[in-house]
Amino acid sequence: MSSHTLNRFTLSSILLLMNLWAVQSPARATMMPPLHSDHSLQPSLLIAQPTQPAARGQCRSLRKAAFIYRGRSFESGTLMRLDPDQVVTLAENTPVNGFIAIDNPEVGYIQAANLKPCNSTTPGNGSGVGLCRKIAAKEGLEIWMQPNSKDFLARLPYKSLVYLTEPPVVRQDTGDRIWVKLASPVPGWAIGSMKGITVLTPCT
Repeated sequence: MSSHTLNRFTLSSILLLMNLWAVQSPARATMMPPLHSDHSLQPSLLIAQPTQPAARGQCRSLRKAAFIYRGRSFESGTLMRLDPDQVVTLAENTPVNGFIAIDNPEVGYIQAANLKPCNSTTPGNGSGVGLCRKIAAKEGLEIWMQPNSKDFLARLPYKSLVYLTEPPVVRQDTGDRIWVKLASPVPGWAIGSMKGITVLTPCT
């Protein structure tokens, strides 16, 4: 075999090998595993998020004086004015548009940013938190300035929550009525029981 023929054979072999490599390379490239999986890029998705405790039915007190509104806006109109440290009961778990629903001392909405957790260990001073009681009388509860006085303050509806002062202050009159001093939502005095009928029961 001449050198010229050998050179042509060698060149043809090289070209054939190059063509085979070019054809096989894309297939090999697609068979390579990815460097990172989707799970390694987002490990936080694999961690269970903690559930938030339900707030509905819980007690909150006011940081400063505020109003209870008819709806979730200032334009909806006011229902009642509350003083600092007065207590409300939440009627839903989370606020919407900055307002949260309450059902005590009045059904309505209040600014969530103006609420703070109740501190049941704080001694009552007529302005804030105390022992929780629920109104058991279907006709509601009347609150007065003093026992047996003519200075009427407010009437709260059936099943509303009130808070006694701590320690509780109790008086009994000649009519076998037991008066208790309230710290919130309206500071004053109310009949806790009379003639064996319980008007206020412990909150559950």
